[in-house]
Order: sequence, then structure tokens, then C-alpha cells
Amino acid sequence: RIVRLVERIAPDRVQLNTATRPPSEEFAKSVPMDELKQAARSFGGRAEVIAERHVGHDDDDQPTRREDILDLLMRRPCTLEDVASGLGLHPREVAKHVDKLIRAQLLACTEDGEQAYYRYTARRGNEKSRNRNSNDPAL
Repeated sequence: RIVRLVERIAPDRVQLNTATRPPSEEFAKSVPMDELKQAARSFGGRAEVIAERHVGHDDDDQPTRREDILDLLMRRPCTLEDVASGLGLHPREVAKHVDKLIRAQLLACTEDGEQAYYRYTARRGNEKSRNRNSNDPAL
């Protein structure tokens, strides 16, 4: 149906995208790249896939990694796998950073059935001092 509608509208191009970070709605799922490319072919050369998968940061960028994790978890609780997928990091690397952030009392872990979810717990007053402060031991 969408292909027919696009043919009717006749845009110059069609851009296909998908979630590249954990979505806030549980029903939303990321579409694998091969499926996006297959869907693009349905539009007869008019469509392009614009989804970009996030890749990991440089190894010397540890403060940014922890800050990225905090920024993500400030929006909504996530599993380690959600964080790793959303930020393009290896799950073991995420676990290492999350452990430090828990010890710094910036994150907490709650279990829902068999899943462990991590959430941001710092008080609002701490949030401002955390932002971009490279002297913070948690960062």
C-alpha cells in the first residue's frame, strides 16, 4: 500500500529509516538493514536507506561513553543489551561503565522478571554538576 501511495504522490525520492537506539515505545522494533534494503527495492530505485547504525567511540573517549550511557538512561530505563545496541558499544564495555556508574550512585538496577533494567538515579541537583564536567569521578 505504501508503494502505491508513493507512486501516486510521485516524490523525488523516498528515504527509509529505522530506530538506531532503544525506542521509548516497547512495540517499536529496529528493522534489520537487509530488510530495509529489500524494502527500498520495492520503490523502483526511488528509495534510499538512510538509517545509520551507531559505532563505538574511540578507546580514549571513556568520559564520553559514560556520559552517553547516562544520557540514554536519563530518558528511560534500559537493559545492558539496549544500551549496547543503542550506542554501538560492546555489551562487556557497557557493563564495565554501568558498574562504575552504579558505584558512583548515578545508576540503579531493577529487575523485571528475568530482565535487569538500569535507570538514572542521581538527584536533580547532581544532574547539573554532572553535565560535561570532566572532573566528576563517575565520568
